[in-house]
Amino acid sequence: MKETFAEEYVPVPEQAGGSLIPEGMGKPGHVYTVSHGKSGMIGVFKLETQMIAGNGKFERTGLGSNSAAKESVDTAYRYLKANSKSISGNISTTTKDYLVNVQDLNGVGMTTRLTLPTVIAICSVALGKPAISSMAVLGDISIGGTLIKVEELANTLQGQCHRN
Repeated sequence: MKETFAEEYVPVPEQAGGSLIPEGMGKPGHVYTVSHGKSGMIGVFKLETQMIAGNGKFERTGLGSNSAAKESVDTAYRYLKANSKSISGNISTTTKDYLVNVQDLNGVGMTTRLTLPTVIAICSVALGKPAISSMAVLGDISIGGTLIKVEELANTLQGQCHRN
């Protein structure tokens, strides 16, 4: 404004935001989680999942040599093999192959709290439905489906808000 010298910035769709968890509908199988990384710091992790016709193979990438993270993702697939029909008849662990890639968006070291986010990511891609816009999965589940509480919930929420 020439009279008041006030500046007003108008965002445009082409302009990239500073958010690690983007607004708007993502792709089916894309899920974000916020938890402690290997360094002990809270970080944002992105799971990207693909599904193709196959015979039930499951692969995971992006986890490096972190055996606890690998076990957490494998637990999710075992949980789905045992419980997919009670979630939806449209989720198949025998006629589809799945690939899950996990990315550490903050460089805090890979988290081991990946079972619940992986279950949600596989269900999302299998059903062809994206997760809710700007959603971050907190917490985890056991092989039996028991919810595991979020450690330091307030710090996790605060960390997610500052990074978002």
